[in-house]
Amino acid sequence: MNKEGINNEKRIDLTTAVDSLVLLVNAKKRVPLEEVSKTLGLPDSIVNEWATFLEEENILKIEYQLTTPFLVETEDTKKIVEEKLNLEIERDLISRKILVMLAAIDKVSVVSTLNLKNEEDLKKVIINKNLSRNDRLYAQKFYLKLRLNELLDLLKNRKPLDIFKINEKLMTLERKKKIFENNFKKER
Repeated sequence: MNKEGINNEKRIDLTTAVDSLVLLVNAKKRVPLEEVSKTLGLPDSIVNEWATFLEEENILKIEYQLTTPFLVETEDTKKIVEEKLNLEIERDLISRKILVMLAAIDKVSVVSTLNLKNEEDLKKVIINKNLSRNDRLYAQKFYLKLRLNELLDLLKNRKPLDIFKINEKLMTLERKKKIFENNFKKER
């Protein structure tokens, strides 16, 4: 554990300072408001305002010991931190799966006369019925890399996202990757 009492092994990138506040309270279980302000580098008034809102939402509790306010973990605090950790784990697993797929696709060498740079180039090529087998394979490879990189960007974005939808898209791309690999093997 570091000096703030946060286990570095479970430390995650949080999207907001409010998330950092919840994580800090979760790590320490009970922490003075003044310490939270110092740790997060925020004025007491802001932390107090957030704490009041979070208490209204039952995410944490404010207790007073004489005149010192303490932020205290609740069951909801534990659930929120656990959900964030699970989401980060899921993001990481999907990202790794995408990177493995990209590496496998990159290993496939396709000689083509095409020079695709973006999706517009790809759209123009797809409507062409007279593509050679290698050009079609190259277009498939380009499409897969484009879509996988888009998913990777979504995961890195750190905005709230629907993991279920990303998993669906990834499964679709996995099927298309198998088709691409089968098409490549047939050519040999």
